[in-house]
Amino acid sequence: MPLTPRNVAAVGNQFMGQPYGWGGLDGKRDCSAVTHDLFVPFGIYLPRNSGSQAAAGGAIPLGDMGNAQKESTILSQGVPFATLIWMKGHIMVYVGQWQGHPLIFHAPWGLHTFGNGGRDGRLVIGRVVVTTLRPGEEVPAVGPQHLLLKPRAGDDHPRPPVARRRGEACAAPGPPPGGGGGQRAEKLL
Repeated sequence: MPLTPRNVAAVGNQFMGQPYGWGGLDGKRDCSAVTHDLFVPFGIYLPRNSGSQAAAGGAIPLGDMGNAQKESTILSQGVPFATLIWMKGHIMVYVGQWQGHPLIFHAPWGLHTFGNGGRDGRLVIGRVVVTTLRPGEEVPAVGPQHLLLKPRAGDDHPRPPVARRRGEACAAPGPPPGGGGGQRAEKLL
């Protein structure tokens, strides 16, 4: 099958809403399994874990950029349905834009939250979704320090997010329905 945005989206649509399974628990997919399985039908075999996937191929370092510049760089240099976005412990696929923000296809377990007593909690997503890089920003308990796209001063990830291209260049498709913040698209295309 040729690697085109429509074909990648068709494979990805089969994963939408599927439950998260860390390390393949109960035959389910975590973030790196989703990314791996998304590209296998096109003859692209990524390693199993997110760090190894991020190390395969060229990189566009994003760590020293402000959030607006990170998003702008992903939008200008990312190839929809062919660019991986990585941060320590999580890998995502850039699939286009919505209202000027990059959209990502990924399988997050959840987002850290904070409570009044200083106790951290978790907003569980636990499924394959399409979001912006700011999922959960509409939830008061998910502060800016707990978003995927964090302010530089509060970033607790020792290695910066990185955008990596996979496969051939693809033309940008139109934006999928929904997909911003806590909304999620029902289909990629």
